Parts: sequence; structure tokens; C-alpha cells
Amino acid sequence: MSRVDLEGIIRVQSFIDCNYGGSITIEQLSKIACMCASKLKYVFKDATGKTVHQYLTEVRVSKAKCLLAETDMPVSQVALLSGYRKAGAFTAVFKKNTGTKPLDYRKIHSKTAVTEAELNALKNL
Repeated sequence: MSRVDLEGIIRVQSFIDCNYGGSITIEQLSKIACMCASKLKYVFKDATGKTVHQYLTEVRVSKAKCLLAETDMPVSQVALLSGYRKAGAFTAVFKKNTGTKPLDYRKIHSKTAVTEAELNALKNL
């Protein structure tokens, strides 16, 4: 693999890492990499061992895991911030990649012992 191709893949990974919450197309990425879409797909897989789609999904699920563990925002909001427009699609992708549903993941991995709602309820006792 050439140095120029490798630099293109690094630019694509950086773009995905920074823009995972939005709509990302292979056409966009191929322009960033300065190569045609078919070459990008081949070179990306060769360099990373993953398809572009697999990499994007891993980044999105990783960010969603952080949001679920560190916040109490609704799953629909986590889905949007992670790049999924529909909570159902997000839930399916999340479960496929983690083996658990988003709410179950939150229950197991929550870093906050008490959510804001629970804290308010405790204050009212």
C-alpha cells in the first residue's frame, strides 16, 4: 500500500471519528481519501481489516456505549447523537454488536449510581 493511500485512509478514519453522528456516504469518504469508491473500500479493508461500514458502526456503537453509561439521556437521544435517525434501528445495531439492548447495557454499565430523576425523587421523601 502506498504512503498516499495510507494517508487517505487515516483522513477517512479521522473524519468518521469526528463526524460519526451525521450522515456519512462512501462518496464523501472517497473524496476525502482522494480515491474512487471501489479503491477506498478495498484499501480501507486492507489497511484496517474492516469494511468502512464496520468501522463506522464500531465508532457509533462505542460512542453510544459511553453516552449510555455516563448519562441518563433517553435512548432515542443517544441514537440521534450516535448517527441513527430511528431508535429501533439503533437498538438493533447496538444489540447485534454488544449482545444487549441499550437500556440493559445502561443498567449494567452505568457510571452514575443515581439518575437525576431518582435523585429528585429522593429529595422529595
